[in-house]
Formats: sequence, structure tokens, C-alpha cells
Amino acid sequence: MTILGISLGTTETGVCVMQNGVLLDWKIHQFKPMWSPHKLHLIIQQYRRYIVRHNVNAVMVKIPQLTKPSKELTAIQNKLVALSKKHNFKIDFILKSEVKERLALKNTNEIIEIAVRYYPVLQHVYEKGISNNHSYYTKLYEAVLAAHLYPILHPKT
Repeated sequence: MTILGISLGTTETGVCVMQNGVLLDWKIHQFKPMWSPHKLHLIIQQYRRYIVRHNVNAVMVKIPQLTKPSKELTAIQNKLVALSKKHNFKIDFILKSEVKERLALKNTNEIIEIAVRYYPVLQHVYEKGISNNHSYYTKLYEAVLAAHLYPILHPKT
């Protein structure tokens, strides 16, 4: 099974591709322009490239824990659901608090540490992130753990 993990954001998003528990691809994407229909299109096209290139079977999206989701984040989520129907993949959404609960983690530092422990290929990213307290790569680690949790939460897929 090939899973695309996404840590959703309107300005910055972390993505990874995991196949049968092996991390194949990972990256942080930044979308700096102001929100517009064009920006929405750019974000969705970026996700679509991963889906098509890696023949993704499932997408697990870590969504921000907001009291009231923004219209921009809702628009991205809706487009992802539409993309799942068009490209025939399963999609699920998870909150950061659920990721932490499922993996018995207390904070973001533990998310980073466990992601690197589970996927040592991220050690280089970890070392690069030490200088900025990992703030640039946090969404990447969240995407990795979201993808990691998909087969645990959906064992029959």
C-alpha cells in the first residue's frame, strides 16, 4: 500500500510518501502568495503530482486543531475529497492531538523524536533542523506520523 501523508496548511505543508512502511519521498512545500482560487489550485496540483507519480492508494491528512476551521482549509479538504473520488484512493483526516494520543506522545518534540526513530532516513533532516529548533520541518514530521498511522487505523485497506 502506498500512502501520501499530508500535514495541511495554507502557507506551508509537509508531505511524505510511504510504501509498505518504507518512506520513499518527503518534502516541505511553501505557498507564499495571498489566498486565492489560484493558490488553492497550486496546492491541490502539488498533492496530485504525488498521488499520480507514486500511484497512491490512500491519503492521511493531519489537519490543524481549530475551534472553527478556516474557509481556506475547508476548501483544501473538500478538493482533496474530490481528488480522492477522481483518482480512486481512500482519504482520512486526523488531528495532531489524535496523533499524539495514538502514539502516546506528549508534545511536538516527541513527535519529531519518534518520527526520526521510526524512520532513520530522516536523521539528516533532523540534523538540519537543530539550528532552527525544527520549526521549519515540524509539518514534515507530522505528515510522516499521519502516514504511519493510516494502516494502524485502517488495517483492512
